[in-house]
Amino acid sequence: MMERDMLLTMQFDVTAPSAYRFLERYRKLTSVVNDGRVFYLAQYLQEIALLDASLLNYNPSEIAAAALILSCKCIKKVHAWTREMEQATGYSDEHLAPFVE
Repeated sequence: MMERDMLLTMQFDVTAPSAYRFLERYRKLTSVVNDGRVFYLAQYLQEIALLDASLLNYNPSEIAAAALILSCKCIKKVHAWTREMEQATGYSDEHLAPFVE
């Protein structure tokens, strides 16, 4: 908290990363998202999520992960959330299942 107060006092403009930035990062972590269609569908799903107020309770990183998983299921019929993705993000498949629903 004190760090935030100091930054505000010095008039720094700090923002939190958006779900889109997390999606870009996840795209680099997995080869499944090399298909542009998967990435663009995941992007679209994130935009739709902005319209649902109940999803504001979730972190942008969780929304990006769920959008990626759902996009891969729809287009490629594969499961994108591998062990490497779990290790890189700290999110397990079980943790993300409610978000995907």
